[in-house]
Amino acid sequence: MTLHEFNTLYSIAADKEAVKKQIKNAPKPLKLAGVDIPPNLYKLTLGELVFLTTFSTDAEMIDNACEVFKITGILEQPAEDAIGFLNWLQKELEKIVKMFTKTNSKPTSEEVQAGIQSLNFGWFGTIDYFAQRMHITHEDAEKTSWVKVYKCLDMDKKVYLFRKRLSQIRNKQHSKKR
Repeated sequence: MTLHEFNTLYSIAADKEAVKKQIKNAPKPLKLAGVDIPPNLYKLTLGELVFLTTFSTDAEMIDNACEVFKITGILEQPAEDAIGFLNWLQKELEKIVKMFTKTNSKPTSEEVQAGIQSLNFGWFGTIDYFAQRMHITHEDAEKTSWVKVYKCLDMDKKVYLFRKRLSQIRNKQHSKKR
């Protein structure tokens, strides 16, 4: 059964949740439409990562994935292979987004009171921050490996937290001397 045939049957299925449970564990194929599927997403650029995580509908997600991985004719591929690929991709993207989320520091109560939540600019903010940090253009930032961008953000968080702790220690020592 092709993905197109599966989609047609799924659209008229009486118990869509049961179908979702069945396809949830479809295995990731080694190839799809003659294209080798990589073992992980480490070779993606930040721009490709943003493109893969920015979609409104399932159809748009599929289109974005096909564009990034250069897959043509996905609707005519075996449904199990196509669904296995998409399930794998979604899980990998969720892990990466979670990694990026962990590069954010927990705000202090003062920062919350000052409205720090209004400074969340999403992927554009990440691209802009990295571009400024590296003194490059947004376009060059988008061409950079997402792993490199992540490591820089992770290092910056660690340095920020170190400086914050050091400042607190110095403030305590300074107040004891008075």
